[in-house]
Amino acid sequence: MITDIKKKRLVMWVGLLLIAALTVLSIVGAFLGAERAKELFNSPALVFFWVALTVLLTGGMLIFGRLRREAGLLLIHSGCVLVLVGGMYSSQAGHQLLRGYFGSAKVPHGYMAIFEGQSENRIMTIEQINMMFRDLKKHRRISPDDQSYLQKVPFQVRLHDFRIEYYRDKGKLLIYTQKRPAGQMKALEGEEFDMGPKLPRIRILRTFRNFRVNIKDGKREVSDEIGKGENPALEVEVNWPDGKTEKKYVFERFPDFNVLGAGKLQMRYVLMPKDYFSDLEVEDGQAGMLKTIEVNKPLHYGGYYFYQSDYDHESGRYTILSVRSDTGLIVVFAGYFLLCAGVFWHFWVRKYVIAKNR
Repeated sequence: MITDIKKKRLVMWVGLLLIAALTVLSIVGAFLGAERAKELFNSPALVFFWVALTVLLTGGMLIFGRLRREAGLLLIHSGCVLVLVGGMYSSQAGHQLLRGYFGSAKVPHGYMAIFEGQSENRIMTIEQINMMFRDLKKHRRISPDDQSYLQKVPFQVRLHDFRIEYYRDKGKLLIYTQKRPAGQMKALEGEEFDMGPKLPRIRILRTFRNFRVNIKDGKREVSDEIGKGENPALEVEVNWPDGKTEKKYVFERFPDFNVLGAGKLQMRYVLMPKDYFSDLEVEDGQAGMLKTIEVNKPLHYGGYYFYQSDYDHESGRYTILSVRSDTGLIVVFAGYFLLCAGVFWHFWVRKYVIAKNR
């Protein structure tokens, strides 16, 4: 017969081995990349591993009386169990289980691409979104039913405006000859760059946050209309060795326009984005909500979190949202709360209480 002592030792050693395996899996997953790591951690073998670890932690609280008597240890182990249960509940396998047994239509993760002034309710994979954009570039007329998607949500998400906030003091003007790098300079007014005896000298005359062209009295005038959008640009003077001078506007969003000297010289204006903002409105019959989202500040509605993920790098006409199901997240958050509370109690409050009662 297995004695209680042997049973406890067995549980302890198995627990240590599973924790060691979890450490190795975490390291391996960090080098696999997001997609391959996702496949690994949702594989049947790893599902068995998560269940076994959850059962072992739960069984340990029943077998070891100290884990039940000391509040800190009880909170720590309970928190770990909740994190594991919530993680399995919110995983791809968990959503498939909910779909199979309870008819849930939610998907664990996807993306939503929305053009300014338009509404969308389809959750797609990133591959489906890229295919949609390829069709649009070919000027193919697409109806919503033409595109494949993962799921439709029962409400519409409308994009009123998308904008980017840049680090203004970290811009660069990149210079190429025959599409090969030839140099770079800070994107600041008055900066100059001499490319050598056979190439021009380049000088930045003016910087624009929001370049606009206005027609006044039949004449074209350029202006910087701050507060009405973002169209970063540079006014550049190019002085060729033969004495010819050209003035060029180099746009951050339209790199194909920045060609000089019959294609001999190309320039690209690069700014480092600081933050992205999408002004969203949820259209859900009578109810709805307005919210401006940015990185790490999502919109939560209808069982999903909508995160700012990507955008139209050429003209800023659309936003790409990362859509994540909230299924199981409340259990995970509760687990982390108990885990932190247990650690705080066990290593600080407990020692204070013991010292006070002596």
